[in-house]
Amino acid sequence: MQRAIEGLAGVFLLLGLSACERNVRLEFPGSTPGEEFVCKVTEGEERCAPQTVIDPKQDNRAHTVFVILPHACQGHFNRITIHDSGSSEPFVNVKCAPPENPIQ
Repeated sequence: MQRAIEGLAGVFLLLGLSACERNVRLEFPGSTPGEEFVCKVTEGEERCAPQTVIDPKQDNRAHTVFVILPHACQGHFNRITIHDSGSSEPFVNVKCAPPENPIQ
């Protein structure tokens, strides 16, 4: 399960990096916050590690677009794709996962 969380965090990081000056923050209200990770891709390899310095300003930069993930997935996500993240109207496609693959 931790591997799934790390992989999802890596996807968010990659999408955020491609956003130029626009951040897209995905949230699932009602979920319990857990450990934070920072994921970086170096030489084609993704590496995720626990975040050592928590800076709330990083999550709330100017021009951040907030997207609430659908409750229909009940916290189980297979894939999340952010489209046009650098535009003024980004949108998100979400594919739910079956209950045996939860993200907590």
